[in-house]
Amino acid sequence: MGQVTALRQPSNIGGVPAAEVFDRHHADVYRYLARRVPADIADDLASETFVQAVTRAHTFVPERGVLRGWIFGIASNLLSRHHRDEVRAYRARARTGADPHVTGADETDRVIDRVDSQSRQPALAAALAELSDGDRDVLLLVAHAELTYAEVAQALDLPVGTVRSRLNRASRIVRPHSTTPGGPTMTTDEIGLLDGPEMDALRELRADVPGPTDAQRQAAWERMQGARSQADMSQEGLPAYPMDGITFERSGGAGSPVTAVVIDHVPTEPVDITFTQ
Repeated sequence: MGQVTALRQPSNIGGVPAAEVFDRHHADVYRYLARRVPADIADDLASETFVQAVTRAHTFVPERGVLRGWIFGIASNLLSRHHRDEVRAYRARARTGADPHVTGADETDRVIDRVDSQSRQPALAAALAELSDGDRDVLLLVAHAELTYAEVAQALDLPVGTVRSRLNRASRIVRPHSTTPGGPTMTTDEIGLLDGPEMDALRELRADVPGPTDAQRQAAWERMQGARSQADMSQEGLPAYPMDGITFERSGGAGSPVTAVVIDHVPTEPVDITFTQ
């Protein structure tokens, strides 16, 4: 038998509390994913993105880029498993003019999309289906996630020059479907963000996708916290504890004293815990 004191010790990623990382980026990651895959898949992928973020927090190196780019890199990697389904959805929209991700009650709310289907949206979907997976990822990380060249390079682990060449190649395919003859073409501002008719058209594509619900955010938060706690205990070979938010850590090497750590929001004051080791 032994006795330890539970200490408040929030997890962090690159020195930023995990709770703050989640609050800053979860909704943006979810909406980016939901513009490319069905909402139920986007929900699962967004949740898994933050599970991986806390369990792989040690791999984030601030000197190599910003946290936003790193988070979207995790999301992009998870999304890659669904590229084939994404392409099928673009082709379906190109054929029918209807958004294949919208069904049931949502259809009434998006009647305007059916009107717009007579314009450039189906052709734009067809153009996106023609792109390689890598070119499409670069283009939509800029258009939908609004990442800079440097952030896209970090997210996809590419040189900035490769990001530029992929973006130029993608724009040549997309441009005929998103501009009027003789109209202005895509331009680049001083910080690497694209602007012009192509970006305007792409930003309109599925722009009405709602953000995550409160229930989805809560479920994703709880999944992230549970993953962090389990990862810590597994790495240290320490016992699990039935109270949510409690994990155990050693103060030194094997055989050193064990401290029960209260993660984030569970008791705010130190408490004594008796355990058997």
